[in-house]
Amino acid sequence: MSQTLIVQVWSDLLCPWCWIAERRFAKALGAFPHRDEVQVVLRSYRLMPGASVHTVEEMFARKGLSPLETQLRMLQMENIAAGEGLIYRLAGTQAGDTLDILRMAKFAQKRNLESELVHRIYRAYLSEQIPVLDRDMMLQLAGEVGLDPQAGAAMLDTAEFTNEVEEDERDARSRGIRGVPHYVFDDQVSLSGGQSSEAYLAALNQAWDHLVAAEPADSGVICGPDGCQLPA
Repeated sequence: MSQTLIVQVWSDLLCPWCWIAERRFAKALGAFPHRDEVQVVLRSYRLMPGASVHTVEEMFARKGLSPLETQLRMLQMENIAAGEGLIYRLAGTQAGDTLDILRMAKFAQKRNLESELVHRIYRAYLSEQIPVLDRDMMLQLAGEVGLDPQAGAAMLDTAEFTNEVEEDERDARSRGIRGVPHYVFDDQVSLSGGQSSEAYLAALNQAWDHLVAAEPADSGVICGPDGCQLPA
């Protein structure tokens, strides 16, 4: 019997841990024997709804960190990313409300380009220090992965996909999710934060075992009110 393991991933595309977690999950998925039966569903989560655009240095200053503490924290994150083969350059990067970027990801999903856009935004923001919250830059990145920038601009001029982003966030709150990255495997196993590849693989195996156990066994031929079946 065909089975599909659904993995839902809540993330914000300006979240440094989310790309690291995605890389670790990809490694786990590569080692999972039923990888072809896994469907990954990306869900939206804004870390700073309503916030204006500001630098990460300003964000940490508002939290009471000194410039040196901020520099050390960013260096630590860059070193963690390097351990996963990712290049992070965090100084001067932006923070703020990511509604439009997440709407653009939904726009891309309808055109089967969501994964391409998400990875392009991660690389642009975290590695290339590109101001991805800038509308023109966002549209340029969309064009680079094959989306129509004019259609994307027309979408941004409306409220399209806002409800979908907000519904993802409401679903997250109903599940008690208070941060990202957050992975949910077959609605059975939930992992919060940047976990190890081993943890993601264990979650895949646990969720798969539950999925298989929940599947009814194939029934044999039976007799019913309309008569008896014959073997095929």
